[in-house]
Amino acid sequence: MTFIETGTFHGAGIKAALMTGFDRVVSIECVREFHDECSGRFASEIGEKKVELRLGDSAEELPAMVPSMKGPRLYWLDAHFQGVDGEFEAANCPLTAEIEAVIASRHPDDVIMIDDMRLLRRPAAWRGHKVEIDAVLGRLMNAYTDHVALFLDAANQSEHTRRDIFTLFPAHLAGQFFAKFPGGRDEAAIKAKAERELAATA
Repeated sequence: MTFIETGTFHGAGIKAALMTGFDRVVSIECVREFHDECSGRFASEIGEKKVELRLGDSAEELPAMVPSMKGPRLYWLDAHFQGVDGEFEAANCPLTAEIEAVIASRHPDDVIMIDDMRLLRRPAAWRGHKVEIDAVLGRLMNAYTDHVALFLDAANQSEHTRRDIFTLFPAHLAGQFFAKFPGGRDEAAIKAKAERELAATA
């Protein structure tokens, strides 16, 4: 399965995906500073073709790359304004366009995970966004009718981030999903460990 992330930031998602054992990791980032940082951090994995970093607007990059991909994908959708403007005309949160790209090239065994649900329900977040999150989730669930939806706790597990990750996965893969993500969380303990390790080496 391929792990596809939107919003590379400092690379915790990439590291967590590698630790989890994904065959391939692709991450899209619109801020060159973050892209370049992770290009150096994961130079070895990039050389081994385990990791691919793409610099650009995920609303354009996803529909350009996903149709040619084979097999199921796990999408970790976490692209939004991070306090630094990118060089692309990217939306403060491109989730709506990302979901359309996912649906257009859907595989029956795809897993879709959307981070920061608490902020997606606040139109003023990230300098303002235009995501109608209930409509987005409705589109997803109508497209993936044989999937199960859950709201999971974020890695930091604070009171504010409980049930902060929307997750949609195939009903017939429930056992594998919970084995890959211990405790039924997104990347919970795995991503938290990755973030600690990255902080220690920064």
